[in-house]
This record gives sequence, C-alpha cells and structure tokens, in this order.
Amino acid sequence: MIVNEKEYVKWYGLAKTAVGDSELIPERSETEIVKNISHDNWLNISPAKDKEEAANSVNPNIFLSIYEDGNGVIGIVYNNVASMDKIKNILKISSD
Repeated sequence: MIVNEKEYVKWYGLAKTAVGDSELIPERSETEIVKNISHDNWLNISPAKDKEEAANSVNPNIFLSIYEDGNGVIGIVYNNVASMDKIKNILKISSD
C-alpha cells in the first residue's frame, strides 16, 4: 500500500530541483512518478524510464521510501550481479 502518493511527488520534485541535472533525475509527470513507486513503497529516483528498466540496469538505483509517520529513507540498491560487479570494481579502485 502506498503511504501518500502526493508526498512522493513532492519529494521527487525537491530532489530534481536540488540535483539540477535532468540526465540524473529526469522530468516526469505526476502519473509517471506514482507509476514508479514499488509495492515496497520505494520510489526509484534514477534516469531509468520505469521500475523494470531500473531493476535490470548495471547502474545502482537511488530510492526514496516514506513511512506513515512522515519519516523517510534514501538508499542505494544494487539489483543484480552486473551492478554488484560494478560497485565492487569502484570500491577496489578507490581503495588502491
């Protein structure tokens, strides 16, 4: 169950404005934003056009989850082996 679709739309807009890069957080209609909220109450904030594309991407996905009490969580998800390999490579390079 989605906690509050309007809150997700508001926070997506705030993130888009704060980042200021439409390549990272593209312009989306309210309907498109709501459609990208998962069954776990995660809103994917990425250039992927939809949840399915984000899940199959080799890139990590940033998500926003808003709870009933109004608090929220922002996190990064690595959805598949290719995205895990990518982060392991980044971490290895940065530790050398």
